[in-house]
Amino acid sequence: MGNNLLSKIVFSLSIIAVIIAIIDSTRTIGVWLSATSWLVIAGVLGIWAIFLKPCDCKCCKDEK
Repeated sequence: MGNNLLSKIVFSLSIIAVIIAIIDSTRTIGVWLSATSWLVIAGVLGIWAIFLKPCDCKCCKDEK
């Protein structure tokens, strides 16, 4: 259950990074990094969210 919560947190951070990238690209204010960097961060966080999500396959249940 711990990985499921962690996966949701990382996915939420990915969505926040996308929102920051949109704000940074539409406004003239600088938000620490460029919009492209925020999109890269969002992509990496999204990949980690998928990786951390527990699966329901038979092989994983047999390992437990």
